[in-house]
Amino acid sequence: MTQKKIPSTLDRLIGNNLSCLLQENGITTQALADSMNVDYKTVWNCENGRNTLTINLLIKMETMFRDKNITLSMLFDYIVVAAIDEYRNQ
Repeated sequence: MTQKKIPSTLDRLIGNNLSCLLQENGITTQALADSMNVDYKTVWNCENGRNTLTINLLIKMETMFRDKNITLSMLFDYIVVAAIDEYRNQ
């Protein structure tokens, strides 16, 4: 039997930031997954902290946000750096 991964606090914070960013920009999980050429569950699991957001996935996300003038650096800062700062301040 496969054991389910218990999301780490940092993965949950990163996922929450990703989810907020999608909502703020009117992007659905499915639309992001389609633009990244990944399965819906890949993005959903990242949003819920069940998968660790890899740099490769973050790079793939950049395409969806480019039209909104959000750079890869901005994505990293908003999603990852902010989560690390919040984690350290807990």
